[in-house]
Amino acid sequence: MFSQGQPRYYAEEQALLPPLGLLSVAGYLLEKCPRHEVRVLDMPALNLGPEGLASHLSDFRPDIVGLSCLTNLLVDTLLTARAAKQAWPGAPVVLGGFHTQLFPRETLAMPEVDAVVIGAGEIPFARLLEGFEASGRIPRLPGVIPRGEEVGELAGEIQTVEEPDLLPLPARHLTPYRLYYSAAGVSTPTTMVMTSFGCPFRCIFCNTSHVRKMTFKSAARIAEEFSACVRLGIREIWVLDENFTVNRGRVLALSEEIRRRGLRVPWSIKSRVDLVDVELLRALKHAGCTSIHFGVESGDERMLEFIRKDITKEQVRRAFRLARAEGLEVTASFMLGFPGETRAQIKATIAFALELEPNYVQFSVAIPLPGTDLYRMGLERGLFPRDHWQEFARNPTASFRPPVWNEIFSREELEDLLDTAYRRFYLRPRYVWRRVRRLHSLDELRRDLQIGLRFLTRR
Repeated sequence: MFSQGQPRYYAEEQALLPPLGLLSVAGYLLEKCPRHEVRVLDMPALNLGPEGLASHLSDFRPDIVGLSCLTNLLVDTLLTARAAKQAWPGAPVVLGGFHTQLFPRETLAMPEVDAVVIGAGEIPFARLLEGFEASGRIPRLPGVIPRGEEVGELAGEIQTVEEPDLLPLPARHLTPYRLYYSAAGVSTPTTMVMTSFGCPFRCIFCNTSHVRKMTFKSAARIAEEFSACVRLGIREIWVLDENFTVNRGRVLALSEEIRRRGLRVPWSIKSRVDLVDVELLRALKHAGCTSIHFGVESGDERMLEFIRKDITKEQVRRAFRLARAEGLEVTASFMLGFPGETRAQIKATIAFALELEPNYVQFSVAIPLPGTDLYRMGLERGLFPRDHWQEFARNPTASFRPPVWNEIFSREELEDLLDTAYRRFYLRPRYVWRRVRRLHSLDELRRDLQIGLRFLTRR
């Protein structure tokens, strides 16, 4: 895994969370195609390497092996695919995930890969299994491309979630779900829930902002999933949506449904600062929501306008003030190193984070990710002399470091500024004391001590 713009000492201790995409595909198969036997192997949670994988494959003897594929995990994904091929050569290896959507041709060129699934994988993968069972080969279907087949018009291949309420619940019981946690959480085990798909906003740094159409799970369906998690023994829920509050009526309806069912489980959300108000925040709090994560990104008004965040600093202050008044913990995320950003503007961002006094803060270097307007700008301006991401997709190496916007600052300077930002925020005696007073458990204390030690030693 390569860095996505955060220092390793911060990123590595943050969480161990379930592979929600795989679990959603597995849940669909268990309900819609019950004659297929399905297993999910979360190798990080089980601390498994190639030998452990080989043991599981020889025991299960699968007909198909499916792997989730994200760009920052591409090297390990292909190593795992290779290990699967060596351990159980007869089973085709199918990759799905956002990387296959961005780079289907490059992924299919890998010798370890027999097919890719593009977009939402639940329905296409089920159809793939039906076709494979009937013919002994992976069929060419919308969203399913076997090796040797033409990719065609990519937009037509990407499968979307049109009716989220019809998707079965993720098969959380297929993984060691009691191991999952988040360092920012209050209870374990923790899980994640996805309640909407798409994003109507236009931030230049996000590679999902072009999916403007949104689809939503209903309040009743979300409450049903929360209930299932509670019955499983899960004690905290993180809603994964980038903009959970974009549909205000649904949030209010869900809050009422949770109270009606008597559900008592802490849960957390992400939101834009311009999508909250007193009534909504109060409803969330009364329904058990304990924390809210706001993407602030910058403490400079001109930079907020340039990156098309479409918010103001005063809106940020107001959202933080209202959330704290309702008793919600608040996390803020910021990015450093946008195009044209000066040292003074970066200092303004750090100062703004200190002014806001969130419970947690995340700083990262702005990485021009593939498929973003930020990366396209870099290519058009000649800042990146070649397409680094396509080269990486064609020839993934463990030494790859994603490009940064280095017109003003070098990578090393940006990393030093990032380190300064984290230290200025988290190593303040005032913050440390406040954090100690808010500890909920010995597990939290242990994780905080581990992270603090890594901060001090920069490991």
